Amino acid sequence: TVNVKKLVAAGKFPSNGILYVAGYNSGKGTRLKGFQISNGAELPQDLSIVSPDAVYVKGDFNTDQPKNAAVIADAVNLLSNDWNNSKVPGVLPEASDTSYNIAVYTGDTKATEDSMNGGPHNLVRFHENWRNKKCDISGSMVCGAHSRKAMGQFKVGGDYYKPPIRNWSFNEDFSQLENQPPGTPQYVSLDNVVSW
Repeated sequence: TVNVKKLVAAGKFPSNGILYVAGYNSGKGTRLKGFQISNGAELPQDLSIVSPDAVYVKGDFNTDQPKNAAVIADAVNLLSNDWNNSKVPGVLPEASDTSYNIAVYTGDTKATEDSMNGGPHNLVRFHENWRNKKCDISGSMVCGAHSRKAMGQFKVGGDYYKPPIRNWSFNEDFSQLENQPPGTPQYVSLDNVVSW
């Protein structure tokens, strides 16, 4: 777990705004280990969390005087304020209303003839019973490719998750280059104007 509040208090918040987290032999599929980011409601400056693994954002994130923030990871999982690590087979923890001001750049799972991948509204992944609870996201979401590690097939209902009331909007500030989170991937398009 990366506790943002403790990271700040210890003077270890990254000065360049990029926090890279990775695990050795982190696994794949349902055996994938990831990193939980907690106590991130208040950020001292812009922040991008980058990982080749799964990242779990626990609770309100970047909601107090929001900064430009992103999570760039193989899989981005959103956990509510009530998440307590109690999920086990057959038990689906109850979620609570939770807000995130965040840009997400992540992968999805491959759709097959027998299984869909959940579509864009399930690009971020859930693990709780969110029924009648709000998940507010102000930011942006980009699916860069299929996940390389978090490859379990999409499932909903049962003890997987129940969807939230999705209140998602694009953060217009991200339209300006200077407002994008640190390390935001940039793409350049070249046009052939003249050729010989």
